[in-house]
Formats: sequence, C-alpha cells, structure tokens
Amino acid sequence: MEEHNEHCCCHHHEDDECCKNEENESVVQEHECCCGHHDHEGCCQKEENDEPIDMKASYKRKLAKKDDEIAKLKEDVEHWKNEYYRVYADMANLRKDIQKDHSEAIKYRLEGFISDLVSVLDSFEIALKYESKSEETKNFLMGFQFVYSNLLNILSNEGVQIIEPKLDDKFDEKVMQAVEKVQDDGEENLVKQVNLKGYKLHDHLVRPAMVKVSAHEVENKEENNDESQSDK
Repeated sequence: MEEHNEHCCCHHHEDDECCKNEENESVVQEHECCCGHHDHEGCCQKEENDEPIDMKASYKRKLAKKDDEIAKLKEDVEHWKNEYYRVYADMANLRKDIQKDHSEAIKYRLEGFISDLVSVLDSFEIALKYESKSEETKNFLMGFQFVYSNLLNILSNEGVQIIEPKLDDKFDEKVMQAVEKVQDDGEENLVKQVNLKGYKLHDHLVRPAMVKVSAHEVENKEENNDESQSDK
C-alpha cells in the first residue's frame, strides 16, 4: 500500500507533479487579464488611461459647442426683442397719428362748407342792415333774422366763431385784414370800421374780418391817378 504524502494537497504521493500544476494554474488565473492576456499591465492599463482622456476632450468640445449655441441664441433673442420694441413703438406712434388725423378730420370736416357759406352769411348781414318803413318788408326782415339766428346757432354748435372787432380795437393781423386806411391824428392801427365779419372754425381761420384802420398819413389815390395822367 502506497504511503500518502501529507504535504500533497490532492492526496497524491507525487505531490511534485500535481500540486505544482495546480499552483501554476492558480497563479495564471490570478494574473489573467480581462482581455485574455496574462500581462494585463501592458494592455488594460493603457486602455483605462486612454478612454477617460478621450471622453474628457469630447465633453469639452461638446460643451464649447453648446456654449457657442447658447451665446448665439442669446444674441438672437436680444436682437428680436429690440426689433419688437422698435416695431411696437412705431405702431404706437402710427396709431396716435391716425387717431389725431381722424380727430382733425372730424373736427374740421365743415371747413370747406363754411368757407362757401360765408358769402350767404354776408348776404344776410347786408339784408338785415336795411331799414324799411313798409310793414310787409319788416315782416320779411324778421323772417330773415330768425333764419339767420338759427343758422348761426347751428354753426356755433359745430365750433364756428364769429370775428367781429369793435371800433377802436387794436388791429390784429392774425384775425383781421386791413382793406383801407383812414386818416386819423390819434393812435394808428385802430379799427375804425368793420366791413365784413370774420369766421373761425375752432383754431382754423376761415376768413379774417375786413376792416378799415387809422393812419396819420393816407395816400390820396385820386391825386396819384391825376398826377400819373398829367405826366403822360
């Protein structure tokens, strides 16, 4: 019967041949690399070191690209925001201008009509200055006065103002027109006679009042005409 060598791990007598192989295999397993190589320090260590470096560079490039895109988007947002505010301001100004023009058109819509009506008002003025002793004519004049008063009330409701200077009022070239100068030793440029009344529509002058004004020296048109004819 063979004697068992107590130093052999597999209970064989030839422990040099069996246990030695098992020890070698265990050593090989301990040093075997994940990629199938025994010398893992030369292959896996290189891959482990190379992969993080490439990933970090890739992340940096992607982040830089995203930062550029974000900066570009911010510029676009700021640009279109400014464009929106500019267009909004232009539209607000345009809306105000349109509203103003519309209001002005409504306010002064009767200006042309009143300008044509002035001659009719002048005719009423001339007719009402006539003094008649006939009862029939007086009745006609009373009717004219009634129509004329109603017409003036309607025009007043539409914003028409009558310019009727008084005697010795200071001449105002803004609302008056001097049709003749009258010899007067007193103050010059005073109203001495009102030939025709003037009319305004709100702030617009439809027709100035036609007046005669005072002056220290007045040219005699008849004398000038005689002198011119004698020279001929």
